[in-house]
Amino acid sequence: MPSFGIHSSFHHTEPHPVETTHPTESKSSVKETDKPGSSILKPGTNPFTQSSSGLPTNSTPKKSTLKKVTWPNQEGDYVVNTKDAPDANGSRPVYKLDDVGTRMPTNERAKQDEHGNFKRVDGTDAAKPASSAALPPAAKVDPRTLTLNKESGVYQPSNARTLGGDDRSYVRVGDSYYQVKQGANGWAIVDPNKAHTVAGSVYVKLDGKGGAEPLAKAGLKGGEPAAPPLRQQVLESREAAVQAYNRLDLARDEAEQARHAFDESTRQLEDHQAQARSLVEDIEILRAQDGGLEGAYQREQDPVKRERIQQERTRIQDELSSKRDTLNKLNSDIEGLNQKIPDDRKAVVRAEKEVENAVQSLDKAGILFFHHLAEYVMANPDDAEGFNMFAGEPDAL
Repeated sequence: MPSFGIHSSFHHTEPHPVETTHPTESKSSVKETDKPGSSILKPGTNPFTQSSSGLPTNSTPKKSTLKKVTWPNQEGDYVVNTKDAPDANGSRPVYKLDDVGTRMPTNERAKQDEHGNFKRVDGTDAAKPASSAALPPAAKVDPRTLTLNKESGVYQPSNARTLGGDDRSYVRVGDSYYQVKQGANGWAIVDPNKAHTVAGSVYVKLDGKGGAEPLAKAGLKGGEPAAPPLRQQVLESREAAVQAYNRLDLARDEAEQARHAFDESTRQLEDHQAQARSLVEDIEILRAQDGGLEGAYQREQDPVKRERIQQERTRIQDELSSKRDTLNKLNSDIEGLNQKIPDDRKAVVRAEKEVENAVQSLDKAGILFFHHLAEYVMANPDDAEGFNMFAGEPDAL
C-alpha cells in the first residue's frame, strides 16, 4: 500500500474573550453628559425607549435586538431576541414580556417572514432537534478583529493571509458569529472545539457579506439537498485516491521512459564520438602510408615493382575513402544527437514534474479519503463492517 505522506495533527487554541460588537460598529461608546434634559431610568418606565435607556436625548441608542412576535388571538407582548441563534428552519425562541419588561421563556418559536416580521410557528413548521441538528456553540471571537474576505464571503482574522496567521473562517448568523469550514457540500458551521471535522454540522447559505442562513436537512420544509451521505463520500474519495495512484504510476513509467531515452541518446553520442576519434587516427595513418608509397612509386624505375606499389596505393586509397564516408556519417549522427539530447533532457524535466504533480494529487486525494473515513467512523462508531470495507486494501492502495 503506498504511503500518502499524511501527518495530521489537530490542536485547540484557547479562545479569545467574547465580544459582540459587529466589525462595522464603532469602538467608541456613548457617554452620558451633564447637559440639561438628560434622562434617567426610572422604575416603571418602558426600558426600550430612548428616554428611559439612560442615554442623553440627543444620542442615538443602539438598535434593540428584541422583535415583536405576531400572534393573533393571544394576549400579552411576545418577542424574540435576534441574538438567539436560529435553528435549521430559521425559527427562534419566543419570550413573553411581563409588566416590567422582563423576558419570560415560553415553549413557542417564531420565524421571520419575507417582510421582516416575526410570526409564531406551530410545531409542524418549527425544526425539531430529532430531525435537524442544532447549531453548535458560537465562536468565542472578537468581531472587531475580523475582516470580510470579499472573494469567499466569510470573515477571517486580520492576520489570516500573513505567514503563521490565523486562517479560521467565520460567518454571522443573527447577532452571533460561528466558525465555518469548507465541507463536501459548501460551508458548514463547526464546533470550535471539534474544528477538524464537519461531520453532523449544519451547512449554511452565504449572503456574500459575511452573513449566513442555516440550511435545513433534506426532507424538511424549506430545506435544500443535504451533502452526499458520508458513506458515499468515503467511497467516492477512496476511488479518487485509487485513480490518483494510477496516474502517479503512469507518470512514473513515462518519467522512466524519458530518462531511458535521454541516457540512450547520451550513450550513443559518446560511442559515436569515440568511433569518430578512432577513424580520424586511422585516416591519418593511411594518408601517411599513401604519401610514402607515392614517393616510392616516383623513385622506382622497375615497371613490375611500380605496378605492385600502385596496387597497394589503390587499396589504401579505397580504405581511406570508406573510412571518410563512415566518418562523415558519424559526424552527421553526432550533429543530430547534439540537437536531440537537449530535447530529451527537457522531456525528463517535464516527466519528473508530472510525477511531482501526481504525488501532490495523491497526497490531497489520500488526505480527503482519510478525512471522510474519519468522519464516517466518528458518526458510525459501531459500523465495523463498513470501516473494514472502506479501509480494505484495493490493488492500487
